[in-house]
Amino acid sequence: METTKIKNSNRVELNELYTKEELMSILGYKRIRIIDGFIKDGLELTNEGYIWGRDFKGFAEKVKQERPKRPPNQIKCRTCKKYCELKDNKLYIKIQYNIVSPNGYAQLNCYGTCKECGRKLIKIDYICNLDKLKQIFDVEIEN
Repeated sequence: METTKIKNSNRVELNELYTKEELMSILGYKRIRIIDGFIKDGLELTNEGYIWGRDFKGFAEKVKQERPKRPPNQIKCRTCKKYCELKDNKLYIKIQYNIVSPNGYAQLNCYGTCKECGRKLIKIDYICNLDKLKQIFDVEIEN
């Protein structure tokens, strides 16, 4: 499995040597196989089986830069298990004025249909992004 995100990598010290177990506990992971996956994906070990903090930080930065960016016209489908385009590029929006973001923006409940399997897709966004959504999708606002 290819590593796409590493959480809490800022907790690792550059000039320290770590065992797999120590690194697992510092990063907050519960399974050692996650660290084994990092090693399989290119994280280097010393001859004694330790991991340098600087090597781990470099690996985490490389993973962060290589993370694929999804196209803005796609929403994650739970049936297909991937990002899919909407059928007819049509997005239905219901504005929830009673649900507000910390910045004071009303919530948008966005609905569409998966082009591949036909499942109803849901995307939560905020009214400040409505213009961006109108540029990407054919938007229909419901009351």
